[in-house]
Amino acid sequence: MPSCSSHPHKDVEGAAVTAFDLPDGGVFEAHRHELPHIEIVLSGAFRDVGPGSTERLEAGEAIVLPPGFTHRNRADRAVRAIAIDVSQAVHPLARDLLRGITRPRRVGREALRDLPERMRDELSAHDRASDLALAAHVLEVIALASRNTQYGEVWPIRAARAFIERNLASPIGLEEVAAAAGYSKGHLARMFRSMVGASVGEYIRRARLRDAAERLLSSDDPVAEVALAAGFFDQAHLARSFKAAHGRTPLEFRRLHRRAPGTAGAPRAPSRSPR
Repeated sequence: MPSCSSHPHKDVEGAAVTAFDLPDGGVFEAHRHELPHIEIVLSGAFRDVGPGSTERLEAGEAIVLPPGFTHRNRADRAVRAIAIDVSQAVHPLARDLLRGITRPRRVGREALRDLPERMRDELSAHDRASDLALAAHVLEVIALASRNTQYGEVWPIRAARAFIERNLASPIGLEEVAAAAGYSKGHLARMFRSMVGASVGEYIRRARLRDAAERLLSSDDPVAEVALAAGFFDQAHLARSFKAAHGRTPLEFRRLHRRAPGTAGAPRAPSRSPR
């Protein structure tokens, strides 16, 4: 194990919380924790490597490891982080949620927001209330990690899809979507393809085509306006994409489907986001 500087430590209700530094290139060799273990990165970046699992965490991200999981850490950039060992004295609901985490579970920046900084501050504080606040923050991290895979879709994918749907008219790509989800581009790209069955770029193209089709059927807007509102460069770009996807031009699509009873909705003005 490399040399690592010790920083504040507190034993609070249900957890032992310690801050630590790991120098650039430093490595914690393979080890395991007998209790559920949480690592929160305050600055820098490191890789958490275990059997069949490699996670790269950057500042503002966290990972929750189940008890007994063997892993090693390597700092890509000098790391300052917080380590938490969760004991059996933690709140019973938190214990139940942790039992559902059987593989490493990461929590992105978008979910944690300013929680890492608040934990750092409470860890350094010396008043009695700081212990209570720190214990509450530990419970919050556990809740966020548990929510990451509840209800069928992990939180970063929900965040990515919601960001795409809100910003179809704007020039967005993998970098912007990954930032909105709080993950690195590479990690989000792999997760997205695995869970959605398409790349981020493919999903954006399909979403824009779907939005354009809805606008064609529910409004009388010129095709050029539909194209811009749905995020295409111009009418020609929409026409090429539409023909490739549907086998007909936007105007042919509008005429064909508006002849069928009940397919045309009431006209509506497209929402225009800044381009």
